Amino acid sequence: MSQKWRIADDQMLILNIGRVCWDKGIVDLLNAISLAVARDPRIICVVLGSMPAFDDTTAVYKKVEQTPGLREHVRFLPA
Repeated sequence: MSQKWRIADDQMLILNIGRVCWDKGIVDLLNAISLAVARDPRIICVVLGSMPAFDDTTAVYKKVEQTPGLREHVRFLPA
């Protein structure tokens, strides 16, 4: 298990690297993760590059927290 990312050996990792910005398609990614998780709950998405003071991380994080199917499957990590 990856302790830092909280990924178990039997889970599948989807990694997004880059600034968290609406213009870069983060909503499309979250929608895709939501659909994929419905088919396979082992999926975990790690968003690497989150910089809350400089991008849209705070708003995107709130959206994830308010979406029950995403809350357990999306993690944000700073760059």
